[in-house]
Amino acid sequence: MNGLLAIASGLVGVYIILALITAHFAEAFAALVNKRGTALYDGLKALLGDATAVAAAGGTTTKLVDAVYTHALIGGPGMPARKPSYIPTRSLSLALVDAFRKLTQGATHQVNPADAPAALLADLQNDLTALQNTSGAARSIAQVLQTARSDYQSALKAMDDWFQNQMDRISGEYRRWSSLVQALIAAVIVIFLNADTLSIVSQMSSSAVVASALASTNPATASSVQSELNTLATSGLKLGWSEDTFAAATPGKALRKFAGLLVTWAAVLLGAPFWFDLLKQIAPIRLTGAKPDDPSAPGNDAQQKTS
Repeated sequence: MNGLLAIASGLVGVYIILALITAHFAEAFAALVNKRGTALYDGLKALLGDATAVAAAGGTTTKLVDAVYTHALIGGPGMPARKPSYIPTRSLSLALVDAFRKLTQGATHQVNPADAPAALLADLQNDLTALQNTSGAARSIAQVLQTARSDYQSALKAMDDWFQNQMDRISGEYRRWSSLVQALIAAVIVIFLNADTLSIVSQMSSSAVVASALASTNPATASSVQSELNTLATSGLKLGWSEDTFAAATPGKALRKFAGLLVTWAAVLLGAPFWFDLLKQIAPIRLTGAKPDDPSAPGNDAQQKTS
């Protein structure tokens, strides 16, 4: 049983390392191409619509999503070359409200801080009415506000909730893209390292460390533990391709190799958190023993005896 646990723990450890490497490269690639920022911009562009509205001052035509992204709360003056990967929902709501206002009342229009919330709400409703023929987002938000209470803060909260629901959909699209990228990167890493699960299990089964664990009936002393660690460091886990891998190749060996690589690839895609939680079940990491029960916890025997 100890040998099986040692093999399982070692195999899970390999999966964790490969999954962490895969996640790191996938995140680095996403940051390099600014996929989060691009996905967010494309999602907001589809959400707010590609329709244009004419600002009263100068008659300039501006896309609604661009008006939001050039707002001081989002990107500042000028369209940022590298789109932000995250926008707080309240900042997005306020930027959109201001964009509605400037597209209908003029680019130079400024909000008077002394305006009462009721006046701000009426101003927003007038802007939405003026833009409903040119902006699908204005129509959607006007419908959302119909379910909110008749005050400005409730209107902003309703917009926040609407945006958050839409952000969940946009995040789902990014996760699907990220899953595809991780699958491709995992395949490259597994094939490059020749991380064959069947070969790894075979190596661990025949290692001197597992044999020592099987033969041991008493708790290992410090010297024996050090000896086992030295043996593991000497033998190691052999990964990568070599001439022996291709020697005497047969269809059966090729099929076995393909199956082993496929199992490793599928295991890596489960992610490091999954295997780390499983590893904690197989080999508890606490070296000081199990955590003692809380005597004050409801239903504890010690508490029942003292009550």
